Amino acid sequence: MINENKILDIPKNEHWFDHNFIFLRKYLIKTIEYLRSYLNQHNLKNIDYIRITHSHEIYVKKYFNLIDEFRLKEINKFINEIGLKGIIFRDNNMADGVYFNDNILHQGYPYFLGMTTPNRFRIEDRKFDKKFLCLNLRPRPYRFKILEFFYQNGIDKNTYLTHNFPILDKDVKTLDLNEHLDSLYENPFAASSYIPTYLNYNTFCNIITETVFYGNNINFITEKTEKCFSAGQPFIVVSNPYFLKKLKELGYKTFSDFWDESYDDEEDDEIRMQMIFNEIKKINLLSYDELSKMYSKMIPILKHNQKINSDWYLKNFNK
Repeated sequence: MINENKILDIPKNEHWFDHNFIFLRKYLIKTIEYLRSYLNQHNLKNIDYIRITHSHEIYVKKYFNLIDEFRLKEINKFINEIGLKGIIFRDNNMADGVYFNDNILHQGYPYFLGMTTPNRFRIEDRKFDKKFLCLNLRPRPYRFKILEFFYQNGIDKNTYLTHNFPILDKDVKTLDLNEHLDSLYENPFAASSYIPTYLNYNTFCNIITETVFYGNNINFITEKTEKCFSAGQPFIVVSNPYFLKKLKELGYKTFSDFWDESYDDEEDDEIRMQMIFNEIKKINLLSYDELSKMYSKMIPILKHNQKINSDWYLKNFNK
C-alpha cells in the first residue's frame, strides 16, 4: 500500500506529460533534467514516490510498451540516484490491475466525475422529443457500427444524432443548439462537450459511445457519461467490458431493472455490440408515453446518481 503522504506531485502545467508517453520515448533526457531540477527545489525527505497526473486522458499501456530497454534502464537509474522507490502515473483509467513495471506504477482516479454539477438539471417527470441521443466526434470503428445500426434500422428517425464524419451515404451531421451556443460540432471546446444541454433533457436514453470499446485493461469514464448524471438521463454505454461494474463500485446505480445490462459482462466485442443493439431495439419499440412512465419510475435512481456526482464535485472541483 502506497502512503499518500510520501508522494510528491509534479505539476503538469509546468511540463507536458503526454498521455502517449512521448516524453519518455523521445524526450527522455529533457524529462529527466526537468524532474531533477524540480526535485532539487523541494525537500525529498520522507518522499518515496514522485507522481505525474494526466487528468484528461489516460496513460495507455501499449504506448508504454514502446519505450525501449535502454530508456527504461535510464529511468530506473534516475530513480535509484535520487533514492526513490519509483514514479507513479495517475490518470483516468479505472481498470483493475494496470501494470507498467516495479518502478513505474499506475494509479487510476475518475477526474471527470462531478465536473458538470454546476449545470445540473432538475429531475422530474419529462416528456420527450426523441427516444435517443447519440453524439459522436472522432471516427472510430465501433462508432461506425452503432451509426450504421441506427440508419439501417430506421432508429435515426427517433434520435438526435451527430457524427463528425460521413457514414454510409450520410454526410457529416451536426445539430444547432441555439443562437447563443456553438453547434453540436463536438470539438473539445464546444459548449455541448462539457455541459448538459436541452438535448439531454428532451431525449429519453443517451446511447453513449465512450472513448474506448476494445480491450479489457481500460476503464475510461469521460464527460460523455458524466453529463448524464447531471442531466438526469438514463443511458446505455457502448464501451469495453465492466464499465457499468466500475460505475457501481464508485457508488452510482444503473438501469438493470428496466433493460438487460448483461452486455457489460460480455468480453467478446461483437457479441457485446449485438447485445447493445438488441436493447436499443426494445426501447425503440416503446411509445413516448411508455418512455415517460418508465422515466418516472427511474427518478429515484437518477436523483441518487446526481447526488453521488455532486459529492464527487465537492470532493474535487471546489479545490
